[in-house]
Amino acid sequence: MPREARIVATYEADQMPSAADLRLERRTALNGIGAFFQKMAGGLIIGTVSLSTDGGTGVAATGTVTFSGASGTTSQTINGVAFSQTTGTDAARATDFATALNATTTGLASYVSAVAVGGVVTLTSKEKGGRGNLNTLAVSGTGITASGTRLSGGTDDTNRVTVSV
Repeated sequence: MPREARIVATYEADQMPSAADLRLERRTALNGIGAFFQKMAGGLIIGTVSLSTDGGTGVAATGTVTFSGASGTTSQTINGVAFSQTTGTDAARATDFATALNATTTGLASYVSAVAVGGVVTLTSKEKGGRGNLNTLAVSGTGITASGTRLSGGTDDTNRVTVSV
């Protein structure tokens, strides 16, 4: 079975790419990662490289949005991207939200998947590990609640090597 490999780069605060830069297409992003490593190798920047393989021990962060007696406009914001419903039963609103979130390619909301069962939407980080706990969640409206302000429960795989340069 193929194993997943990830590269996580830790930047100094003044060297962190902007959110707009992080949303660039894959090829541009990979070129940027290559440039980052070249700068590290040349001693132009200092950073930490953490390499890990998915040995099966990593856990994805999760959260829930619950519709119960929802009325009027209900809104959800995932990683700064807003979704809303104005009509429908609790189950219909949950399905609408989950469908819209799963279809989005907008910003960081695309890092989270959703499954609706009845009036409850279970959100899951698409990336296993503690980084999934950084996904933000906010709701507003009558008859809607969230499990918290962030997804939670994500834990890192234990197969990790860190190299500091």
